[in-house]
Amino acid sequence: FGVAISTRPLAVGARCPFFAPGQGVVVSMASPDPRLGPLGTSLLRLGFSASKVLADIAASDPYIEHRQLCVIDRDGNAVARTGAHNKVWSGAFTDANVVAMGNNLTSERTARVMFDLWSQTSGQALEDRLMSALEAGRDAGGQNGGQQSAALIVYGNEVNAYVDLRVDL
Repeated sequence: FGVAISTRPLAVGARCPFFAPGQGVVVSMASPDPRLGPLGTSLLRLGFSASKVLADIAASDPYIEHRQLCVIDRDGNAVARTGAHNKVWSGAFTDANVVAMGNNLTSERTARVMFDLWSQTSGQALEDRLMSALEAGRDAGGQNGGQQSAALIVYGNEVNAYVDLRVDL
């Protein structure tokens, strides 16, 4: 499992992605709540599906309409939710094993380009695909206000990430 993410606020790699190695990943964005990731990864470790994890997180959060969340489970099921109070453009494209998601983007094209590039690079290493998709999104307009923080984090089945690159400007 891996996440490539960038945004304007600092420390995105420490605040948004949460991993259950070998089980799945949860990402909380827009107005992230650091409690939601550990809740989601706990549910993934119990074998819950991505859709069940997302539904349980949403049901537990009174501020869910201000957040953006995605979950990918061990079977590759991928789901995303964008709250009604997120800035334009905010949304996600999903398919098996992938979510291309963003909020306060310059346009829908930013996420669409990331999603399309992911689909076109199926033979490449996970970390290369993630970095290429992130760069494509940036080049397609990125986030309004620019990006000052980015992370590329990839886990296998081990407890430690085998790629953990974080940059803050």
